[in-house]
Amino acid sequence: MQVGAIQCYTNFTGRYRNNKVDNNNEENRQIENKPNVFYGDRGSRTLKNAAKGAVAAMFFLPIVGGGLASCDTEALSEAYAYAEAKDSCGCNIVNGKDTVTIVLPGKDSIIHDTITQIIEDRDTVYIKKCYDSPVIDAIRDFFEANDIDLGDERIPLTITWIDEQNVPARPKQVFDGRSSSYDEVNYTVDRTPWDNETGSFILGKGDTYENIRYSLTEDGKLMMSRFVPRNPYVKPKSRGEWIYSNSAVYDINKDKNVVNRYKVNNDGSEEYVGTFKPGELPGTIKVTNPYGTDWRYSNVKVVTGKAPDCDE
Repeated sequence: MQVGAIQCYTNFTGRYRNNKVDNNNEENRQIENKPNVFYGDRGSRTLKNAAKGAVAAMFFLPIVGGGLASCDTEALSEAYAYAEAKDSCGCNIVNGKDTVTIVLPGKDSIIHDTITQIIEDRDTVYIKKCYDSPVIDAIRDFFEANDIDLGDERIPLTITWIDEQNVPARPKQVFDGRSSSYDEVNYTVDRTPWDNETGSFILGKGDTYENIRYSLTEDGKLMMSRFVPRNPYVKPKSRGEWIYSNSAVYDINKDKNVVNRYKVNNDGSEEYVGTFKPGELPGTIKVTNPYGTDWRYSNVKVVTGKAPDCDE
């Protein structure tokens, strides 16, 4: 097991891609949540599933970043080895009529400034039976282009990392299977800031919340639409409590291990805002803004699973 990913093994019997799903069947496509189509002006591209207009950064990156954090490579490598030994993942599955509920307890070992912190938290993930989406392939392509190992399971259930820009933060994306459709894959996000007093990340202290909705452009590129709470101090409990913020398109080149990202402006035009590339250490991604400034995502970890068959 590499530090850059955690494999979550379940007793699901579905294959890597569930061939039992008839994607032409309107019921199985699960398109009740399909957003309106937004038309951009870059090469007459149609940007599907963008809510109202614009996108800014994958995993909520600001456009201008601070310098790439320096570290003792040998010390960090030893710390990563320790963290790898502490990682664990377990799944408790409760079958419902149409949705499978998965509880993901586990220890997340993270490194920041050569300090190892063990975070124990619990995530509840919902997956519709025989759920599938072509958007999942594009999400996987993003991580594979950045040398993040996803294992053999298909659906990224949780995605965590440390954003080392300016004030470090630990965002966690959790798959929302109840609002995801065939054309759109949704994640709720808790973003935990670094606490200087304790020298650690304290879940729930100063957290901010976001909702990320991934879809595909007409030419197959990954698109991310970001939503924020109507009330910034309360975590939304329903889809209607989120309001649109921004959007971005990601041009993924797995052969060259680079992802170019483009902010989508209000008029539909696209503006280059930087790249993602594999970092020097396992489980890290190098982020570069359009001005050539670098910073880093570290401790990038993905817990994967797969949807059960329709008849389970």
